[in-house]
Amino acid sequence: MKTNSIKINNNTVVDFKNQVDFCVGTGRMGLALQKEYMDQLKLVQGEIGFKHIRGHGLFTDDMAIYQKRKEFTDGFLPVFQRIYNELSKESEIVNIEYKSHAAEGDLLQLISSSRERDKIMGFSLKGVHRDELELKLNDYPIKREGSQGQNKTFLISMKLAQFDYLKEKGQRGMPILLLDDIFDKLDEYRVEQIVKMVSSNRFGQIFITDTNSERLDKIIKRQAFDHKLFRVEEGVVSDVSD
Repeated sequence: MKTNSIKINNNTVVDFKNQVDFCVGTGRMGLALQKEYMDQLKLVQGEIGFKHIRGHGLFTDDMAIYQKRKEFTDGFLPVFQRIYNELSKESEIVNIEYKSHAAEGDLLQLISSSRERDKIMGFSLKGVHRDELELKLNDYPIKREGSQGQNKTFLISMKLAQFDYLKEKGQRGMPILLLDDIFDKLDEYRVEQIVKMVSSNRFGQIFITDTNSERLDKIIKRQAFDHKLFRVEEGVVSDVSD
């Protein structure tokens, strides 16, 4: 059997170029979509202080965030608009616009063209991490133009649309709906429409909380549906159903 001998000179000094503070390797970039991965990366970054990571599979199907987000938005929007119209007498036009650099053209080309500016700024200016949802009322940003009641109706409609969407698309059966102190800032018509909608069989089991017992009593009396009423006071729960 042939053997090889290696001689080590103890007196030889060689500089060790430690590159881990510049770049570390990782696996497929699809892992970066997971919270556990990001938590670990943050920990390593804190210990080492590296500037870059090297991975592979950045533009493969498992990184198709834009397509999945667009698919969701396209399916969610008509459900949301239908519910908002039911709550507002169809008097307002609402929209949710999904904005992404990926819709502007080839994402790899966009990221590459922005590389020098990224170095100056210290972060990536192009990519799906910059995606935004623009929430609009009558074609204007609702946060700026909408009243408190309109903003609240918008939010409630999104939550109810999420319920409908999960019920139809999810795989865990009927969700449970919790409406926590939602009636403040809403006019009487919208309150009545919300209660009328959620008390139907369409929403199954729901929990409604309110700090104004008189208002809640009036809401319940106007709508005939099976319910149980509980009062929570100083940590004590009491059944006050009639």
